Amino acid sequence: MNKNTDSFALSQNEFDLVFYELERQSNAVIDQTTSTESLVEQVNKCNLPAAYRNVLCVLCAEGARKRKHEDRIHEIMACCTNPGYSHLYNRWLSRLRSDL
Repeated sequence: MNKNTDSFALSQNEFDLVFYELERQSNAVIDQTTSTESLVEQVNKCNLPAAYRNVLCVLCAEGARKRKHEDRIHEIMACCTNPGYSHLYNRWLSRLRSDL
């Protein structure tokens, strides 16, 4: 079974900074003018703590899928170190493909 290996525990000051940065980067994912290449670069250059970076990986992978660049999803998700998230995202993709 794939488990969630992440801990989101941070001090309040750290959390405020990290969450602000995650929100900023998440806004780029939903901005349709952001290219898939930018999403890949965003994940590769991300310096958030691992738990928050893993959330960003899933968001960016979904952003790539929404932009019809499924070939980049694997590259993005390869940066995700949480086996639980990887498993769930793969199940999500399987479900979407079976619904077509």
